[in-house]
Amino acid sequence: MSAWSLVLLVALLTASACFRDGGLADAEPAAAPGPLHVRDREGVSYAAWAAPRDLVLALSPLRRAQPPHRVGAATTVDAALLLLRGQFDASLAPRLVSARKTVAVADYTTAIDVVRVGDELRAQPRDALAPGADYTLFWLAAESPAAYPIHVSPAAALGARLVETWPSQLAIAPPNMVRALLRFDGDLADTLGTHVALYETGQDVDDEPATRLALPVRIEAVRCALLGFAEEGDCAWLVPASPLQAGRAHTLSLDATLHTRTGAPIAARQTEFTVASEPDHDAPRFVPHPCALDEQTTADVCTRLDGTRLLVHGALDESALLTLSSVVREGVQVVSALSYANAFELALDVSFALSSLRSPEAGAAELGTVGVVLRARDLAGNERELPISFGPTPTSAAVVIDEVLADPRGKEPAQEWVELLNSALTPSSLMGFTLSTDLAARGRVLTGAVVLAPHERALLVSPTFDPHDLADGALPAGLRLVSLDGPLSLSNGAANLYLRDGQGRRISTAKLLPALFEGQCCARVPASSNSEDPSFALDPAGRCTPGSATLQSSTSSGPSPTRP
Repeated sequence: MSAWSLVLLVALLTASACFRDGGLADAEPAAAPGPLHVRDREGVSYAAWAAPRDLVLALSPLRRAQPPHRVGAATTVDAALLLLRGQFDASLAPRLVSARKTVAVADYTTAIDVVRVGDELRAQPRDALAPGADYTLFWLAAESPAAYPIHVSPAAALGARLVETWPSQLAIAPPNMVRALLRFDGDLADTLGTHVALYETGQDVDDEPATRLALPVRIEAVRCALLGFAEEGDCAWLVPASPLQAGRAHTLSLDATLHTRTGAPIAARQTEFTVASEPDHDAPRFVPHPCALDEQTTADVCTRLDGTRLLVHGALDESALLTLSSVVREGVQVVSALSYANAFELALDVSFALSSLRSPEAGAAELGTVGVVLRARDLAGNERELPISFGPTPTSAAVVIDEVLADPRGKEPAQEWVELLNSALTPSSLMGFTLSTDLAARGRVLTGAVVLAPHERALLVSPTFDPHDLADGALPAGLRLVSLDGPLSLSNGAANLYLRDGQGRRISTAKLLPALFEGQCCARVPASSNSEDPSFALDPAGRCTPGSATLQSSTSSGPSPTRP
């Protein structure tokens, strides 16, 4: 083959792959598309602010400047489609064109397959989108870029994935296992009876099984919410008809013919586990587990009351299903979680239980505490209970972390800052407040006697912060700067940031995200009122807004395309 023939072959192969890695095409000039159409696999249309998880994104009409070059049923276009996790606006498009191959942008990119059908350009994510998450579809045409915000509905009816199996992959189960669990985070279109099976497959999971023996099981369908899981969806217990063969490998199999209620297929799953040589007759044991500075310890379990939520975490000596329950006048409140790596974390709304302390007929009123019960049940059905008592904590200052600049254009760590907001209607003192990225460390201390007025904002900065450095823009006039006793040294990757009051109580947590570009802040989503589990997102325009709010709730109104 001649050199010119080789070059031509490479060019043809490159053109045939023009829709890989997000849909960049290069054969035909195209103007800006029209409105975004969101459909499910069955072709049913949805609003962009309540999209299904398995979807097709269609842009039309596309104005063609010349007859299209067709590749089968698809046509290439001279524009790039990019689907990013998060809410962004079209002003980022010029920067994304040059930065789309960088690690930072790649980390937020969702793989899509792009084809043209008639006048429509259709993009389909290769994997189901995350329920309740925000995405932005970018049209990166050089002349008329646009951004289309999408919010995926958390509704169980609009998608489902198999999110957990118990036992988990490569786990060890006892021969007297009483039942296994499959948990989906959405609604199924079919019953599981013909789609799931339990097999005995070999001596161990590394053996090549000569035969696969199907074991008789009884399937008990149940809504996951009834088991205490926070996510709605379908769950199923698989109850073996007889004890499992000790020392043998087994497989929990889900076939590829199961569908969600939106018509999308659910990926097949083969969960392999080994059966132990001896039955399990011992209840799970709680083992020592490190607690944070502001947490209480009850029999090796860490607890903390955050507003009206009781947070519990710890570790066990074996895999187990954990339930945390509270009995109140309104009934029994239960929250559940599975422990795989023998660690667990639960959060229970105890607002009703706390209200009983103010009720004259409540027996706990005199003690000033109420109780919940933590239960751990293993695969063999052995169970251990742990009573936990707690009472209301003094009211903390209503100060929250609202915005963080962890990766400034200016010098690091000197130009890093954290913005606080006093969300109360009364002044809040910051005396003794600390800021830390470590649950077990006190961190940096705020210096001076600072009192924030109602709804006032302030920037926490290092002692060497230069307010006149314009690399990240000028600060608003009158914005208060509060010095820490040392530099912040924030990570440019994902990290947690904890704000504690003068008594050491955690009052706000920021879950930081890596920035797409230097100088882009991470800010609190206003709908996130809970201080312990807030939602944070990157600034949509790739910048910072010190002294003012950055984000709006993604579900407050239907999104519309934006252009720079």
